[in-house]
Amino acid sequence: MTYVKLQNIEIDLGGNKIHYPFHIHFNEPCFCAIVGNNGVGKTTLLKAMAGMVPYTGVLILSSIPAYLQQQQFVHFDFTVLELLLMGRYSKKKFPQYYDANDLRHVKTNAQLTQIEHLFHKKINSLSGGEQQLVWITQVLIQEAEIILLDEPTHSLDLYNRKKVFEIMQHLVSAGKIVFCATHDIINLHEMKGYILNLSSVHEGVRTLNAEEVLKCKKILESGS
Repeated sequence: MTYVKLQNIEIDLGGNKIHYPFHIHFNEPCFCAIVGNNGVGKTTLLKAMAGMVPYTGVLILSSIPAYLQQQQFVHFDFTVLELLLMGRYSKKKFPQYYDANDLRHVKTNAQLTQIEHLFHKKINSLSGGEQQLVWITQVLIQEAEIILLDEPTHSLDLYNRKKVFEIMQHLVSAGKIVFCATHDIINLHEMKGYILNLSSVHEGVRTLNAEEVLKCKKILESGS
């Protein structure tokens, strides 16, 4: 069974303590949007879930998540196909090489994000939006049961933003638990699941619907 449990998490970032006084327990596939103004701790919470920062409290994930960080850097000029195949690394045992099965997974997920035409281009030659679609595809290729996405639609045009949210809903239908930190409030209207507003953290996790999205929007626009 895939599940996620968080309770009363506190994270100390060099003396700056961030407290998350809510309880989350998901034991079935679902989507959870994490919203809030800059600096409230959206990225920090995802990093704790990804095992990248220490914390106190209860944080239990049934399996290792796939994590899309907010910023990605590549120091070598790989082709898109090479970079995507690296997403299969966790499925390999040394000294196994990538095989036809790995390539099939890459192509299947690249069809979802519509980036097959970029396979033989160098990653550093792409636009910011194209690079972001590559990174999203690499996360999908990992086939994790729990997926953490930190602002996946930044740098994307309106068409691709909508497409990424459709992909997230597809992942839930495929049995995944998806957490998405986002400022893209508009596209949440079409989503089903939950919403966590860290700018109003005392309210905890709420059911995602048009009324709740509007309420969050007003809070975020007020800057409170």
